[in-house]
Amino acid sequence: LSGDVSGSVEVWFNNGRDQLQILNTMIDDDFRQKHNISILLRMVDNGQTLIQATLAGKGPDVSLMNGMEYPVELAMRHALVDLSDDRFDLDSLMDDFYPSAWKPFEFNGGIYAIPERQEFDMLFYRRDILEKLELQVPQTWDDFYNAIEVIQSNNLQVGIQEIDGANPGVSAGINTFNKFLFQLGGTYYTENLDATRFDSDEAYEAFTRWVALYKDYGLDRQYDFFNRFRSGEMPLAIASYSAYNQLYGAAPEIRGLWGLSPIPGTRQEDGSISRLENTSVTGCFMLKAAEEKGIEQEAFTFMKWWTDADTQLRYAQELERTLGPMARHTPASKEAFARMNWSTDEKEVIQAQWEETYNVNVIPAHYIVSRSLTNAFRSSLEDDTDPRMQLNIQNRIINDEIQRKRQQVGLD
Repeated sequence: LSGDVSGSVEVWFNNGRDQLQILNTMIDDDFRQKHNISILLRMVDNGQTLIQATLAGKGPDVSLMNGMEYPVELAMRHALVDLSDDRFDLDSLMDDFYPSAWKPFEFNGGIYAIPERQEFDMLFYRRDILEKLELQVPQTWDDFYNAIEVIQSNNLQVGIQEIDGANPGVSAGINTFNKFLFQLGGTYYTENLDATRFDSDEAYEAFTRWVALYKDYGLDRQYDFFNRFRSGEMPLAIASYSAYNQLYGAAPEIRGLWGLSPIPGTRQEDGSISRLENTSVTGCFMLKAAEEKGIEQEAFTFMKWWTDADTQLRYAQELERTLGPMARHTPASKEAFARMNWSTDEKEVIQAQWEETYNVNVIPAHYIVSRSLTNAFRSSLEDDTDPRMQLNIQNRIINDEIQRKRQQVGLD
């Protein structure tokens, strides 16, 4: 705990004990010195625990490190404070984050969280093996397909994860579908978010390409990226850029033999290459409890301090100092990232990809979208059925649930 219980802003922190201690120290020797606001800091596994506690009237005033689906989950239940309200100086924060970081936190005209961490995929490659195979780092998907053929003909593998061991029920490959869809100019929803656009030509093409990676090119759906990349068995793979941390910290024997690059892209009519992809974001938000206690300004002051570039940079530095390079932070703050200890080349390629990130809104029926895309993909692959037909079947299920949920929460 940091500060006295009485009159404090209660903050729930969804992370480990070492991270909690770092934040606790920063609150004591920086935040409280500057603002004289008492913070009650608790380590709580957020998610359903947070939703249930909030609905029972036992939630916090501020919650940190929340997955990007939770702000909408709580906002549609009228449990969060709209941070775009004129009472708060949100505009001063907007420019330090990419638009893709804000998009999942928008709901019904309001903004319900401030970005904290942001991650997206990069292309990891073994420089030494590609040189032996006389391959260049792929710039387009056509280049990527050609590289697959050469690499597989040499009894090696290319990786794009489809089954995530942590959550096998939802396909990790949806991120791959998103890449194809966004690069082709498609998107998820209509303008007023009341139906999908998965019946568009772009969606059909993107979905067919996703299935083809495993059906036609025979990529493994599940694998251990770290071990296969380290051994050289998988010299080319798409993975979150945070995978850099483990490779750098736990595979010193291949240091200098690998690199990371923006993902393959789709050639546009003007000759440019679109590398658009989605990102995952965590956010901090303020619950109605703070407003009811009359401490919403104090709560927002803490959130603004926590997401400030200086705070995020110090938090990143303390993480690495305490836990080593494998704990390197992935801040959503552009300024904090720019001041972190990346090499110039690494920083340039990560920022180049970051500039081509795109997210869609999280809608109240978001759960049915990922579930149905997973069902459509796995039915197309495992039952050997037509991908377009499977997408059509699941699209009807998605739209029915969107309408039901919108009526339930009063949006129609």
